[in-house]
Amino acid sequence: MRYVMLWIQMAFGMHSLISGLNYFLEFLPLPRVMHPIAGPFVDAMTAMGLFDLIKLVEVLVGFALVFNRFVPLALIAELPTSITISWMSVIVVHSPRAVYTGLKEILFNLILLAWFAGWFTPLLRPRAEGRPLWNEWRGMLAALTGADTQKGATKP
Repeated sequence: MRYVMLWIQMAFGMHSLISGLNYFLEFLPLPRVMHPIAGPFVDAMTAMGLFDLIKLVEVLVGFALVFNRFVPLALIAELPTSITISWMSVIVVHSPRAVYTGLKEILFNLILLAWFAGWFTPLLRPRAEGRPLWNEWRGMLAALTGADTQKGATKP
């Protein structure tokens, strides 16, 4: 199962990375959305600069998934885009290619979110005490560097 999840993570990561980079570098022809509802929607997002931000997030998510860094955060960051792509593809456009793309997008994201669900279970507590970021910096630093901040030692 681990290898199946790794394949899904790499496929989703490469798709996001290529899609995002292609928007900025245009190494492949950019698809033009010709649908009477989806086309103006994408055009409006482009006109207000939101599409640039979405594609930047896609690039960052792609790198995170491919290099296996901050994967749970990347999956959460990509979820609104996955939902939008799926809705537009399956519900609005509903051509066979669009349905395939939309379903693949949301399924890959949801499957990976389920695989990493243990990282999200603390968010489901009905009552939670505040844990300000500035109080958690030592633990985060230790996690990033592999250092044991309590004893000043590093992990082997």
